[in-house]
Amino acid sequence: MIKFFRKIRQNLLIQNQPSGKAGKTSKPAFATGRYFKYAIGEIILVVIGILIALQINNWNESKKLIDKEQQALIEIVSDLNAVIFNLEEIKSKRKDNNTITNNLESINIVINHLKLGKPYQDSLKIHFKKCFAYPAPVLKISGYETLSSMGMDIILDTKLRSEIGSFFTKSKVEVDGQYRELRDDFYNYMLDYMRKDFKYDEGYLRPKDYDKLLKSGDFLQSLAIYEKVYQQYLIATNSTLEDASALKKLINAYIKKEINT
Repeated sequence: MIKFFRKIRQNLLIQNQPSGKAGKTSKPAFATGRYFKYAIGEIILVVIGILIALQINNWNESKKLIDKEQQALIEIVSDLNAVIFNLEEIKSKRKDNNTITNNLESINIVINHLKLGKPYQDSLKIHFKKCFAYPAPVLKISGYETLSSMGMDIILDTKLRSEIGSFFTKSKVEVDGQYRELRDDFYNYMLDYMRKDFKYDEGYLRPKDYDKLLKSGDFLQSLAIYEKVYQQYLIATNSTLEDASALKKLINAYIKKEINT
Protein backbone atom coordinates (compact mmCIF):
# COMPACT_ATOMS: atom_id res chain seq x y z
CA MET A 1 0.00 0.00 0.00
CA ILE A 2 2.85 2.43 0.86
CA LYS A 3 4.60 1.59 -2.43
CA PHE A 4 1.36 2.31 -4.25
CA PHE A 5 1.06 5.78 -2.70
CA ARG A 6 4.74 6.46 -3.36
CA LYS A 7 4.29 5.61 -7.03
CA ILE A 8 1.29 7.94 -7.31
CA ARG A 9 3.31 10.71 -5.68
CA GLN A 10 6.21 10.22 -8.09
CA ASN A 11 3.83 10.37 -11.05
CA LEU A 12 2.40 13.63 -9.74
CA LEU A 13 5.86 15.09 -9.34
CA ILE A 14 6.78 14.14 -12.91
CA GLN A 15 3.56 15.61 -14.25
CA ASN A 16 4.06 18.81 -12.29
CA GLN A 17 7.66 19.32 -13.46
CA PRO A 18 7.96 22.51 -15.56
CA SER A 19 8.40 21.90 -19.30
CA GLY A 20 11.08 23.48 -21.48
CA LYS A 21 14.85 23.47 -21.43
CA ALA A 22 16.81 22.49 -18.37
CA GLY A 23 17.63 25.33 -16.11
CA LYS A 24 14.60 27.36 -17.14
CA THR A 25 11.81 28.04 -14.71
CA SER A 26 8.17 28.59 -15.42
CA LYS A 27 6.22 31.60 -14.47
CA PRO A 28 5.64 31.92 -10.70
CA ALA A 29 1.83 31.82 -11.02
CA PHE A 30 1.96 28.78 -13.25
CA ALA A 31 4.34 26.99 -10.85
CA THR A 32 2.18 27.90 -7.90
CA GLY A 33 -0.85 26.39 -9.60
CA ARG A 34 0.99 23.17 -10.27
CA TYR A 35 2.30 22.87 -6.72
CA PHE A 36 -1.18 23.63 -5.43
CA LYS A 37 -2.49 20.64 -7.39
CA TYR A 38 0.33 18.59 -5.99
CA ALA A 39 -0.61 19.63 -2.44
CA ILE A 40 -4.24 18.72 -3.06
CA GLY A 41 -3.09 15.33 -4.33
CA GLU A 42 -1.01 14.84 -1.21
CA ILE A 43 -4.01 15.67 1.01
CA ILE A 44 -6.23 13.26 -0.93
CA LEU A 45 -3.68 10.50 -0.53
CA VAL A 46 -3.40 11.13 3.20
CA VAL A 47 -7.20 11.12 3.59
CA ILE A 48 -7.47 7.88 1.61
CA GLY A 49 -4.77 6.34 3.78
CA ILE A 50 -6.56 7.40 6.96
CA LEU A 51 -9.90 6.04 5.71
CA ILE A 52 -8.31 2.72 4.79
CA ALA A 53 -6.59 2.53 8.19
CA LEU A 54 -9.90 3.26 9.94
CA GLN A 55 -11.65 0.62 7.85
CA ILE A 56 -9.01 -1.97 8.75
CA ASN A 57 -9.28 -1.00 12.42
CA ASN A 58 -13.08 -1.27 12.32
CA TRP A 59 -12.78 -4.66 10.65
CA ASN A 60 -10.37 -5.85 13.34
CA GLU A 61 -12.67 -4.61 16.13
CA SER A 62 -15.66 -6.22 14.47
CA LYS A 63 -13.79 -9.52 14.20
CA LYS A 64 -12.89 -9.35 17.90
CA LEU A 65 -16.56 -8.82 18.81
CA ILE A 66 -17.64 -11.72 16.60
CA ASP A 67 -14.98 -13.96 18.16
CA LYS A 68 -16.21 -13.03 21.64
CA GLU A 69 -19.79 -13.68 20.59
CA GLN A 70 -18.87 -17.08 19.16
CA GLN A 71 -17.00 -18.07 22.31
CA ALA A 72 -19.90 -16.97 24.52
CA LEU A 73 -22.37 -18.96 22.42
CA ILE A 74 -20.17 -22.06 22.53
CA GLU A 75 -20.18 -21.86 26.33
CA ILE A 76 -23.97 -21.42 26.34
CA VAL A 77 -24.31 -24.55 24.18
CA SER A 78 -22.13 -26.37 26.73
CA ASP A 79 -24.57 -25.27 29.45
CA LEU A 80 -27.52 -26.48 27.40
CA ASN A 81 -25.91 -29.85 26.71
CA ALA A 82 -25.45 -30.35 30.45
CA VAL A 83 -29.04 -29.24 31.17
CA ILE A 84 -30.47 -31.57 28.51
CA PHE A 85 -28.42 -34.51 29.76
CA ASN A 86 -29.41 -33.94 33.39
CA LEU A 87 -33.13 -33.47 32.72
CA GLU A 88 -33.27 -36.53 30.49
CA GLU A 89 -31.58 -38.52 33.26
CA ILE A 90 -33.89 -37.45 36.08
CA LYS A 91 -37.07 -38.07 34.08
CA SER A 92 -36.03 -41.31 32.37
CA LYS A 93 -37.60 -44.69 33.06
CA ARG A 94 -34.84 -46.96 34.26
CA LYS A 95 -35.30 -49.87 36.59
CA ASP A 96 -34.76 -49.03 40.27
CA ASN A 97 -33.36 -45.56 39.44
CA ASN A 98 -34.43 -42.47 41.34
CA THR A 99 -36.18 -40.75 38.45
CA ILE A 100 -39.36 -38.72 38.14
CA THR A 101 -41.05 -41.28 35.88
CA ASN A 102 -40.18 -44.26 38.09
CA ASN A 103 -41.18 -42.51 41.30
CA LEU A 104 -44.49 -41.30 39.91
CA GLU A 105 -45.25 -44.81 38.73
CA SER A 106 -44.58 -46.19 42.21
CA ILE A 107 -46.65 -43.45 43.87
CA ASN A 108 -49.62 -44.31 41.65
CA ILE A 109 -49.22 -48.03 42.38
CA VAL A 110 -49.33 -47.32 46.13
CA ILE A 111 -52.28 -44.92 45.78
CA ASN A 112 -54.32 -47.44 43.78
CA HIS A 113 -53.41 -50.24 46.18
CA LEU A 114 -54.56 -48.22 49.21
CA LYS A 115 -57.72 -46.92 47.50
CA LEU A 116 -58.82 -50.48 46.73
CA GLY A 117 -57.99 -51.56 50.29
CA LYS A 118 -55.78 -54.40 49.11
CA PRO A 119 -53.74 -56.37 51.66
CA TYR A 120 -50.03 -55.73 52.01
CA GLN A 121 -47.69 -57.35 49.49
CA ASP A 122 -43.95 -57.53 49.97
CA SER A 123 -43.36 -55.97 46.53
CA LEU A 124 -44.87 -52.74 47.89
CA LYS A 125 -41.75 -51.99 49.94
CA ILE A 126 -39.96 -51.07 46.70
CA HIS A 127 -42.72 -48.65 45.74
CA PHE A 128 -43.00 -47.16 49.24
CA LYS A 129 -39.32 -46.26 49.07
CA LYS A 130 -39.82 -44.45 45.77
CA CYS A 131 -42.75 -42.52 47.27
CA PHE A 132 -40.23 -40.67 49.41
CA ALA A 133 -37.58 -40.10 46.74
CA TYR A 134 -37.22 -37.17 44.36
CA PRO A 135 -34.32 -36.36 42.00
CA ALA A 136 -32.94 -32.84 41.94
CA PRO A 137 -32.22 -30.97 38.70
CA VAL A 138 -28.62 -29.87 38.19
CA LEU A 139 -28.78 -27.00 35.73
CA LYS A 140 -25.39 -25.70 34.55
CA ILE A 141 -25.34 -21.92 34.06
CA SER A 142 -21.62 -21.00 34.13
CA GLY A 143 -21.61 -19.97 30.45
CA TYR A 144 -24.67 -17.76 30.96
CA GLU A 145 -23.10 -16.16 34.05
CA THR A 146 -19.97 -15.39 32.04
CA LEU A 147 -22.09 -13.86 29.29
CA SER A 148 -24.01 -11.75 31.82
CA SER A 149 -20.78 -10.43 33.33
CA MET A 150 -19.50 -9.49 29.86
CA GLY A 151 -22.83 -7.91 28.89
CA MET A 152 -25.69 -9.49 26.94
CA ASP A 153 -25.09 -6.97 24.12
CA ILE A 154 -22.16 -9.09 23.02
CA ILE A 155 -24.78 -11.29 21.30
CA LEU A 156 -25.33 -9.26 18.15
CA ASP A 157 -28.59 -10.93 17.09
CA THR A 158 -31.34 -9.36 19.23
CA LYS A 159 -33.77 -12.30 18.84
CA LEU A 160 -31.14 -14.83 19.87
CA ARG A 161 -30.12 -12.62 22.80
CA SER A 162 -33.75 -12.49 23.93
CA GLU A 163 -34.18 -16.28 23.62
CA ILE A 164 -31.06 -16.92 25.72
CA GLY A 165 -32.19 -14.49 28.41
CA SER A 166 -35.69 -15.97 28.42
CA PHE A 167 -34.44 -19.53 28.90
CA PHE A 168 -32.10 -18.82 31.79
CA THR A 169 -34.46 -16.41 33.57
CA LYS A 170 -37.77 -18.19 32.89
CA SER A 171 -37.58 -21.82 31.75
CA LYS A 172 -34.77 -22.71 34.16
CA VAL A 173 -36.47 -20.86 37.00
CA GLU A 174 -39.70 -22.75 36.32
CA VAL A 175 -38.20 -26.20 36.80
CA ASP A 176 -36.20 -24.98 39.82
CA GLY A 177 -39.39 -23.58 41.35
CA GLN A 178 -41.36 -26.81 40.84
CA TYR A 179 -38.50 -28.83 42.32
CA ARG A 180 -38.40 -26.61 45.43
CA GLU A 181 -42.16 -26.93 45.82
CA LEU A 182 -41.89 -30.72 45.68
CA ARG A 183 -38.99 -30.71 48.14
CA ASP A 184 -40.89 -28.43 50.55
CA ASP A 185 -43.97 -30.65 50.32
CA PHE A 186 -41.82 -33.64 51.18
CA TYR A 187 -40.21 -32.01 54.22
CA ASN A 188 -43.42 -30.40 55.48
CA TYR A 189 -45.70 -33.44 55.11
CA MET A 190 -44.28 -36.68 53.72
CA LEU A 191 -41.17 -36.87 55.90
CA ASP A 192 -43.27 -37.23 59.07
CA TYR A 193 -44.98 -40.32 57.65
CA MET A 194 -41.62 -41.75 56.65
CA ARG A 195 -40.28 -41.35 60.20
CA LYS A 196 -43.36 -42.47 62.11
CA ASP A 197 -44.97 -45.14 59.97
CA PHE A 198 -42.13 -46.85 58.08
CA LYS A 199 -38.96 -48.78 58.78
CA TYR A 200 -36.07 -49.77 56.54
CA ASP A 201 -36.07 -53.31 55.26
CA GLU A 202 -33.01 -54.34 53.23
CA GLY A 203 -32.72 -50.89 51.68
CA TYR A 204 -36.46 -50.50 51.10
CA LEU A 205 -39.32 -49.12 53.20
CA ARG A 206 -41.90 -51.32 54.89
CA PRO A 207 -44.90 -49.95 56.87
CA LYS A 208 -44.67 -50.59 60.61
CA ASP A 209 -48.43 -51.23 60.70
CA TYR A 210 -49.95 -51.50 57.23
CA ASP A 211 -53.55 -51.97 58.46
CA LYS A 212 -53.35 -48.80 60.57
CA LEU A 213 -51.89 -46.90 57.60
CA LEU A 214 -54.70 -48.22 55.41
CA LYS A 215 -57.54 -47.38 57.80
CA SER A 216 -56.47 -43.84 58.78
CA GLY A 217 -56.59 -42.47 55.24
CA ASP A 218 -54.29 -39.56 56.16
CA PHE A 219 -51.28 -41.01 54.39
CA LEU A 220 -53.32 -41.73 51.26
CA GLN A 221 -54.64 -38.16 51.17
CA SER A 222 -51.18 -36.63 51.62
CA LEU A 223 -49.70 -38.97 49.05
CA ALA A 224 -52.40 -38.03 46.51
CA ILE A 225 -51.59 -34.32 46.95
CA TYR A 226 -47.88 -35.09 46.78
CA GLU A 227 -48.49 -36.91 43.49
CA LYS A 228 -50.09 -33.78 42.00
CA VAL A 229 -47.07 -31.69 42.98
CA TYR A 230 -44.84 -34.36 41.46
CA GLN A 231 -46.82 -34.19 38.20
CA GLN A 232 -46.18 -30.44 38.00
CA TYR A 233 -42.49 -31.11 38.47
CA LEU A 234 -42.59 -33.54 35.53
CA ILE A 235 -44.44 -31.00 33.36
CA ALA A 236 -41.87 -28.30 34.17
CA THR A 237 -39.03 -30.72 33.47
CA ASN A 238 -40.46 -31.65 30.05
CA SER A 239 -41.07 -28.00 29.19
CA THR A 240 -37.55 -26.93 30.16
CA LEU A 241 -36.09 -29.87 28.27
CA GLU A 242 -37.96 -28.82 25.11
CA ASP A 243 -36.90 -25.19 25.51
CA ALA A 244 -33.25 -26.16 26.05
CA SER A 245 -33.24 -28.35 22.93
CA ALA A 246 -34.89 -25.62 20.84
CA LEU A 247 -32.43 -22.96 22.05
CA LYS A 248 -29.46 -25.23 21.39
CA LYS A 249 -30.68 -25.79 17.82
CA LEU A 250 -31.16 -22.05 17.31
CA ILE A 251 -27.67 -21.21 18.58
CA ASN A 252 -25.97 -23.90 16.52
CA ALA A 253 -27.73 -22.67 13.37
CA TYR A 254 -26.63 -19.10 14.13
CA ILE A 255 -23.00 -20.15 14.74
CA LYS A 256 -22.96 -22.11 11.49
CA LYS A 257 -24.39 -19.13 9.61
CA GLU A 258 -21.79 -16.75 11.07
CA ILE A 259 -18.94 -19.10 10.18
CA ASN A 260 -20.12 -19.39 6.58
CA THR A 261 -20.67 -15.63 6.20
